[in-house]
Amino acid sequence: MINNGTIKLPRLDKRTPIWDLNDLKERNCPFCRAKGRACYERPDGLTANLCSQCGSIYVAPIPSSDALNYFYERYSETYRIHAALNKKMARRTLQTDPLSDFRVVEISSVMNICGKRVLDIGCGSGEDLVKFKKLGAIVEGFDIDKHAVHFAQHALGLENVAHRNVEDFEMAPIYDVVLMMDLVEHLADPLTVLRKISDSLVEPGLLAIWTPNASFVQQLNDTTVLQFDLEHMQYLTFRTCRYLADVLDLELAHLESVGFADLAERRFASSSQKALLSTWRRILSNVRNPQDMRLGRYHLFCIFANTRRK
Repeated sequence: MINNGTIKLPRLDKRTPIWDLNDLKERNCPFCRAKGRACYERPDGLTANLCSQCGSIYVAPIPSSDALNYFYERYSETYRIHAALNKKMARRTLQTDPLSDFRVVEISSVMNICGKRVLDIGCGSGEDLVKFKKLGAIVEGFDIDKHAVHFAQHALGLENVAHRNVEDFEMAPIYDVVLMMDLVEHLADPLTVLRKISDSLVEPGLLAIWTPNASFVQQLNDTTVLQFDLEHMQYLTFRTCRYLADVLDLELAHLESVGFADLAERRFASSSQKALLSTWRRILSNVRNPQDMRLGRYHLFCIFANTRRK
């Protein structure tokens, strides 16, 4: 359906945030500041815009900072479904082989992690930090969700995890690796945060980003990424990642589309969507090892390095 020049996207997931549409903030592209073109109306009533300059798709106008912070402060308790923060999850996390995560393998292939300082911004419950700690890294993280931070500290034994708003952090250049796993898509002003992160890296250092992939929205008319996880305020494409490498004066060391949507998090709204869910689950049941994730394309996995700096 086309509404006022935009395509109205149907709801796939019952978990649709309710924003105050009378309390929205205008903005241009959060990466290059150009004014984009309104293309899609998401199921939550917000508009997704296409930026012709850097290739991003971004929400504008967006909910207020207070509304976004309120949502994320309660994210693990009220929004996540399958990943209950309990003893069973803690035991499973602590027993996981870190090299079963192909992202960890890829980062380790670029840099020997042992003894390196790793910061996870928006670390959630700390699962990724545990993997790097097992490989001998000195790990640190922070998140806005107090419940998740408490779990990371007390259930996983991660002492250097703090409750902090990502947009408030100021860091000296002391980190060898900075992780942004499922984070950049949430921020109201991602470019400012990315500049701070770039400045926090030692030389050489790495910034690893894992985020939903919007590269195929225009190319293949696949809008699924815009219909799930409606707390996302922007979406990166291959082109956006290359643009950011130039803007941040970083080398693009690795970029791929990979992985599948997390179907365990979904609550589909109709019988036809439930049938689709069943089909996807049968496909995913054949994903047995980290390399199989490369059969998918739902995410972008990007590693930036500051090796170009003089």
